[in-house]
Amino acid sequence: TANGETFTTTNTYDSYSRLSVQTRPQNFKVENVYNQYGYLMAKRAPKAQITDYDRSI
Repeated sequence: TANGETFTTTNTYDSYSRLSVQTRPQNFKVENVYNQYGYLMAKRAPKAQITDYDRSI
């Protein structure tokens, strides 16, 4: 809870009990991708849900 607003994160697991998808506030989803040996190879999130910030120093 922040400033009176509640935020919920939901975890979904695959058949091997590994974290498959994490759904964060505002329905932002992060998918975990595993290789054939069960090692985490990538985390994916739709580009449409990501905001890039550039700045000069």
